[in-house]
Amino acid sequence: MTDQQGKTPLGNDESPTTERTAVFIADPRAAALLLTETVEKLIESSDIELGIIDLSTVPGIAVAKAFDNSGVPFESLEYGQSDHTDLAPAEPSTSTPVTADDATRLRALASAEHAAPVAELGDMDANIVLIPAISGGGDNARLDLSPQTVTGAVFVQIEAAGRDVLIVDAPERGLRTSGDGDYQRAIIRVQTEDV
Repeated sequence: MTDQQGKTPLGNDESPTTERTAVFIADPRAAALLLTETVEKLIESSDIELGIIDLSTVPGIAVAKAFDNSGVPFESLEYGQSDHTDLAPAEPSTSTPVTADDATRLRALASAEHAAPVAELGDMDANIVLIPAISGGGDNARLDLSPQTVTGAVFVQIEAAGRDVLIVDAPERGLRTSGDGDYQRAIIRVQTEDV
């Protein structure tokens, strides 16, 4: 079943129902530094078989690039958001490894499109990975999970439903060394009993 724009709504009988599906929702203000590399390691270590990604943000495009690099299929998620990929640079850099051309190319590679209202994002039948922005600076740097942000709104839904969630930490809060010696962003698992 598809909606009027040809998108498959999440939560119906056609939605993925596997433990190996992960939905990535990114705040448009979130940093893309080391995001592709971190998600590649997450795909490998968690044996993710399908990604459903918000492709409207530069961090979302960085996540899609990780899926493309890993040879794992991904689909697009739309929830009425604005497109922020015009913020992608013309040339990749260390801090922003994806470009506007990557956005166009990766959107074309998405194997399907899903639509869901923001109020239902936390109920999706998949593992949810949030990529929040940072608020404050220095010692006051905190992940911005305020309810006014999409990542915060989804976090509130997840908390109410008693579900676990993964949060990709911001590079501003520090990086860690992976097993192969490369730097990557920390991934925080928030379990129901933690909140």
